[in-house]
Amino acid sequence: MGTQYDSITLKNNAFRKMPGWLLNYAPDRVGLTNMYRNIATNLKDGGRFFGLKPYPTEDPRGQLELMQEYKPQSYEYVSLKYVGDVEDGVSFLACAERPAKFEFKAYWLKESVYKEAARQGGLTGECKWDHPTLPEDDSEILGEAGDMDGDRAKLERVGRFALVRIDKD
Repeated sequence: MGTQYDSITLKNNAFRKMPGWLLNYAPDRVGLTNMYRNIATNLKDGGRFFGLKPYPTEDPRGQLELMQEYKPQSYEYVSLKYVGDVEDGVSFLACAERPAKFEFKAYWLKESVYKEAARQGGLTGECKWDHPTLPEDDSEILGEAGDMDGDRAKLERVGRFALVRIDKD
């Protein structure tokens, strides 16, 4: 079937909205551009793509280090571990201890690379990142671990993932 980035056309322009693509599996600009090209091929003109990706930043390694430095108790069994630098970003292992132990390798590329690759892949409309916001009631994210001791701003800055929305003109 070729490389893992070959385009798979389900039905040209089949979807008005396309959700749920995990862009953190692209190891580089070429792989990411090919993912976006696949999305553009299967998205109707005027359609909208939604995807999950690592938190948008021009300094993925710095953001990953910040995440290692500070995480709420509710993240006790989940971690992202630095593996190494790649062109335009870093590779990392996402690890979980519960409910069952598992890990997978993924990539965190610079925010500008995600935007450029989308354009090169054929998604030329508006591109917007939705940053997660924290609820007013800390217990919703920390459970019985307690409150954040006034550290809400830092926790919001230590973003993990974001939702990207890109339109196809």
